Amino acid sequence: LKDLDIIPSPYLTGLIDEFFYESLIPNLETNRGCPYPCTFCVWGDLDYQKMSVFPFERIKEELNYIAKKVSETKNTNILCISDSNFGIFEERDYEFSKIIRELYEKYGYPRKVTTFWAKNKSEKIKMIATTLGELASVDASLQSMNPDTLKEIRRNNISQQAYKDLLTFFHDNNIDSDAELVIGMPFETKESHLRALGELMDMDAGQIIVYHCRLLNGAEMSLPEYRARNSIKTKFRLIDTCFGEYNGFKSFEYEEMVRNTKHMSEEDLFFFRKLQWLIQFTWNYKYYRGILKYLQSFGINPADFLIKVMDNVYNAPKKVQKLFDEFDNDSRGEWFDTREDLVEHYSKPEEFENLKNGGFGKLNFKYTFKTITDCPD
Repeated sequence: LKDLDIIPSPYLTGLIDEFFYESLIPNLETNRGCPYPCTFCVWGDLDYQKMSVFPFERIKEELNYIAKKVSETKNTNILCISDSNFGIFEERDYEFSKIIRELYEKYGYPRKVTTFWAKNKSEKIKMIATTLGELASVDASLQSMNPDTLKEIRRNNISQQAYKDLLTFFHDNNIDSDAELVIGMPFETKESHLRALGELMDMDAGQIIVYHCRLLNGAEMSLPEYRARNSIKTKFRLIDTCFGEYNGFKSFEYEEMVRNTKHMSEEDLFFFRKLQWLIQFTWNYKYYRGILKYLQSFGINPADFLIKVMDNVYNAPKKVQKLFDEFDNDSRGEWFDTREDLVEHYSKPEEFENLKNGGFGKLNFKYTFKTITDCPD
């Protein structure tokens, strides 16, 4: 579909006005498609590599409509722009950033803009980020820093020097930034992923976010021959909060995730599960970032230090040992060999009731709060 304007606007037609009265986040696209053919993604498949845009005036109207509605209902402060590469249409997206800034000044909304930024950062990205300022955090979706992995997933990253220069600009202008990696990719080893984490910390990346590789139906990586070539083995996990009961029918959304490849074992992935939580708690949330930066001044990489913490946890107080044991048990207990096993498990009355009471969620958040409450010192 190339002429996107034939799709009626769900905002401007008033079709979804009722949802402004719920605690939901307004979400809109300014364009569709993606020019990049990454094997783990379906955004840039052959049908969508040629991008299409919604008319500029329509998006401007939608942004104004959303801001006015939210200013009346006050149920959220977040705006989600679901573009695959916000900033890729440089002048156009720069104009959108100015509109968003003006709406914030007028309505106090949005206070936070989430989006997927253009993969190869240009000078115009700096202008867009500067205009949005404190309203947005600019992510660098690196996915991997291992050349063999990047070749296999058909992805090109900006150079490390260009990324360092970008980080320097963001730091100097008080703009938040994220570096994103995906673990479980082909050719990614324990050593190469550790090297990437260490390099990002040495570059002073604002937040280091590591996603687990999910296989999507329709993506090249999900094809049998691709799985076989890279010895990809998977398991299934419930998606946080994505369940319900409708007219007596229990429904669950799940994700198929990489648990083993030719180059990384499942035990390696469990090792990184704990390390990623520690990075999120100490570095991203900044609870101990000052200490980590102090260690860096002596040439000690924070990732190496956190691994030492993991290696010596059984010399820690009993309540800390207990915390790490519980995390490890929870991280191992959320996986199922088949989707049928997952549905059968959570359909049991006691397990479904546990879900309704918040018994399953994101472990990094859960154990950040448990650390603060159970091990404050």
